[in-house]
Amino acid sequence: MRVLVAGVKGIKSASHKTLNTITNDVEKLVAEPDRLTIADEITAAVRENRADVYLILCDKYGLTDKVGVEIAANLDDGTMLTTDFDCSYVVDFFKSRGFGAYLSSNAGVTYGNLMYSAALTELERQGKPAAALLLHIPRIDRISSKRKFIGIMEAFIEHIERKGKG
Repeated sequence: MRVLVAGVKGIKSASHKTLNTITNDVEKLVAEPDRLTIADEITAAVRENRADVYLILCDKYGLTDKVGVEIAANLDDGTMLTTDFDCSYVVDFFKSRGFGAYLSSNAGVTYGNLMYSAALTELERQGKPAAALLLHIPRIDRISSKRKFIGIMEAFIEHIERKGKG
């Protein structure tokens, strides 16, 4: 499966730094941190069929050594769009490799949620499976072993490439 990994551009952005460090041969999208256009960038990628799976990384400042696996994106009208990923499996994947993870049903109103909702909306519009996932990740300075974290991210991406959505 073709995987596109997306994050938000920025000097202090953990998602941007993670994207720069991942060595997998995947397409990467570094979106501009602009609330007016960030959704357009991921929507365009989905419209152009640039991947089979869209993995979105977004910083969550309260996290330390764990990722939040978002089961749904929040839409402006208060409804939620769910992913087709087996989110419990994703949590287990990270935990089995010694990194904390938890399920979340509140993607917030961050850049990550804007990209997540845009990807899921466009996939639904096209009648395709909801093959997008948002992982909230800690700031780089809140990860005790960056090498371990990147290794787990690379293994997760490789797993998606081989097996799909869990």
